[in-house]
Amino acid sequence: MSWIEERIAESRRLEESDRLVSQHAMSVFDNLWDEIKKLIEEAKKHNFQIFTNGSPENREIRLSTDPTPTQHSSPGREFHLSISKDRKTISVAGPPVSIVFTVGVCPDGVVCLRSDGEPISIQKAAERIFDRLLFPHLPPRS
Repeated sequence: MSWIEERIAESRRLEESDRLVSQHAMSVFDNLWDEIKKLIEEAKKHNFQIFTNGSPENREIRLSTDPTPTQHSSPGREFHLSISKDRKTISVAGPPVSIVFTVGVCPDGVVCLRSDGEPISIQKAAERIFDRLLFPHLPPRS
């Protein structure tokens, strides 16, 4: 196979990957949100005050925190979970954390999340996000 033929094949693989990501990224995002909702329910059982809001493509997760003895009120913490318009990234933003997952095709041909180029399960991604919301004072879990 000549280098031109190799590049044509590579281009076709990229087009197919982009097509699959475009078709399935919203399902990956929804699955991540479903997993986060499970964690929200579990956290509420441990008396965390968590509220959600937002749109289907830009979710808001807010943790209400009790004020310290020197504060009259506490602002809590808030994260936004969103999917990019091109459907290639899912990001989490909220002080002081910024997490970006890429949506891509994994070696088994299934559209999945990636963190630092490596596949990450929906469950692990949800735990990583929620860990930063609930326990920002602790080092991130590995």
